[in-house]
Formats: sequence, C-alpha cells, structure tokens
Amino acid sequence: MKKPSRGLAIFLILVSSLGLCSILWSIVSSGFRERNEGPILVGVIVGMAFLIVPLALGLYFGCRLLVHTTKENIKGCVGVFSFFCVVLLMSLMKLVLPPEIVKIISLLVATILVLPIYVFFSKYLIQKDLDEAVDEGKFIGKGILLLIAWQIWHVLYQVIDLYAPTKMGRFGIKEEPWDNVQSIGPLVIACLFYLIASWFIKREIVEPACVSVAKS
Repeated sequence: MKKPSRGLAIFLILVSSLGLCSILWSIVSSGFRERNEGPILVGVIVGMAFLIVPLALGLYFGCRLLVHTTKENIKGCVGVFSFFCVVLLMSLMKLVLPPEIVKIISLLVATILVLPIYVFFSKYLIQKDLDEAVDEGKFIGKGILLLIAWQIWHVLYQVIDLYAPTKMGRFGIKEEPWDNVQSIGPLVIACLFYLIASWFIKREIVEPACVSVAKS
C-alpha cells in the first residue's frame, strides 16, 4: 500500500537539497568576491541561517521518513513543511500590507494560520500510514505555546512602541502611563495566554484519558 507520507518526504528532500545547494553556491560566490573580507562572509552565513536550519531539518526528516515511517518523523516533516508555509504567507503579506504592519504582525499571523495545517496533516498522515488515532492536543506542546506567547509579547510591545505618544524632546521614551504599560502589559498578556492555553490543552488530553481508564 502506498503511503502518502512518502510523497511529502520526497518533496522535502528535493526542495531542501535544491535550497541548500543554492545557499552553498551563494556562500562560495560571496567568498570569491570578498576574499579579504572575512566578517562579510560570516555575516552572509549568519544571515542565511534562518533558511539553512529548516532546510537541513527538511532533508534530515525526509530521509528518515523514507526509511522509517514513525510518528516522530511524520511530525518532523510536517513541521518543516509548515515552516515553509509560514515563510510563504509572510512574503504574501508584504505585497498587501504596509511595511510597518508586516514587521509587527506577519510572523504571529502566519504561525496561527499555519498551525491548523500542521495539526491536520500530521493527524491525517499518522492515521493513514500507521493506522493510529491521535488527539489534536498532542500536536501542540509547550514549545509551540511558548513560541506563540513570545510572538504575542513582540506584537503588543511593537504596537505600543509604534503608536503610543512620546515625551516632547525625548525620542523613544513614552508618556505616562504608556511607559509602564509597554514594559509590563505585553509580558503579562503573553504569560496569561501561555498559562490558559497550557491548562486548556492539558485538560483536553488528561480528562478524556482518565475517563477511558475509568471505563475500562
């Protein structure tokens, strides 16, 4: 029986290989152009790390999934594919939204929109290839919640920094009470989101499990 996850694995291997080869060629070309400029070459490599890491992970999980069809490898491949979707959505937002708005909200909005894709495809492929039923809550761990909480903090902080009034002649220092709101408000809201979301997901996973154990 053909496994749908193999198609995803092959796609990631091809895309990741082409992407890594392209980046390697860019680094080599920069090295030839800037032979005596080591810091510039290091800057090029560091700047491309945002793409090098997910491409390397795509190649890694794609190869593993071709050999071993496991939940971990499926979730890893879908996670890398979801990252590619986030980058694509962020690029599309730049075409329709003002630059200052894109800078603030693009990463958070793209992550929230892509998260259901990650959950749906992970669950679908696991059920299809491994014939296992998996609860949606198990796909959203503390790492994802921390990422979203950090993005919420970043968005709120940047919104206040952009729109809150500043003191006359003191660039960047907000008028009261906006100075305190900017320092404390985004952090409190982000922490509340993380705590409430963690409690809700834990409740959705633990309570059904306890009920099923009690019935058995």
